[in-house]
Amino acid sequence: MKKSILYASFIWIYALTVQANPIILRYFSEFCFDTQDRWMLELRFEPGEIPLDNYYLRSNTHTANFKSGLIMDANYLVITQDSLVSEFAINPDGDHLELIRKEMSYALDYLEIPYLQEGQSLSLYADFHYLDNSPTIGLPNDTTNAQCRIIGTVTDTLGNPIKNEGLDAYWGCNTYFPERNLLSIDTLGCFSIISLATDVHFIFYKEHYQTLQQMVQALPETTYTIQCKMIPEVSLVRQSSLNLPGEFQLGENFPNPFNSTTFFEYTLSADGWITVQIFDIRGRLVETLFTGFQGQGRYRLMWHAFAEPSGLYFYQVQAKGLVLRKKCLLIK
Repeated sequence: MKKSILYASFIWIYALTVQANPIILRYFSEFCFDTQDRWMLELRFEPGEIPLDNYYLRSNTHTANFKSGLIMDANYLVITQDSLVSEFAINPDGDHLELIRKEMSYALDYLEIPYLQEGQSLSLYADFHYLDNSPTIGLPNDTTNAQCRIIGTVTDTLGNPIKNEGLDAYWGCNTYFPERNLLSIDTLGCFSIISLATDVHFIFYKEHYQTLQQMVQALPETTYTIQCKMIPEVSLVRQSSLNLPGEFQLGENFPNPFNSTTFFEYTLSADGWITVQIFDIRGRLVETLFTGFQGQGRYRLMWHAFAEPSGLYFYQVQAKGLVLRKKCLLIK
């Protein structure tokens, strides 16, 4: 009993230590299916030994305990159906896997399993998993046949390159706030990186532009080309508040009809939360140009519709429960 308490205390102290570090504690080291849709799971715990008698696995459809005597440690323990006391199915078209200690109500580790191609595994690197075209179940994970290339350009809405000067750009794997790696951008606004095959996120900061976040779902041994379009911030047309109208107004866009780029103005008689959106003639949301708090004043927005087909569109501004909408005509 004392040994169990001491061991639980060790795990708790170790977990607290890890939480202070950006690396998250993970146990699932690698996962794959063989050609018969039979699964193999690799477990590893480097700091010490964990007997699995009091642990179980849970998928979207099944729960199963481990057979007695299995120990997870720094070695690469391979778990299969034969390692469990009851049937445990994992859907090859996508599933969710959890490792749970019996007296705890939460998962110690989890794994979102996507559809895996034949001969492909989901492998652990630091605190995230990546796709690998050459599994190493039972051996240390490697990055052979597990990398992708991403080539991109950073431009404004008119297609002009945004250069490195005054631009802060970062990228990272499996993170929505990727400040792990500085992104180098040349004088033409171009960049190229080699990354592990996972969700690769980019973030761009530049004065007078809206922060841009972009994500690529990367596959191994593949090259991706992306365009990162930074949108200028909403500009405030300086005007004395004494000259502002006493009501919420939306002006006509100009030019109209337009070819790719048009401007429109709106006036706020009071501070508030604003949402500016573009819809097509079927009512489908095409783009949200701005959402956030704005003070009293007159504002001008630019919509660059280079990716949209010719046709009739509606631009809409919503403020304090009021909605104003007008139409514009795109001709290419």
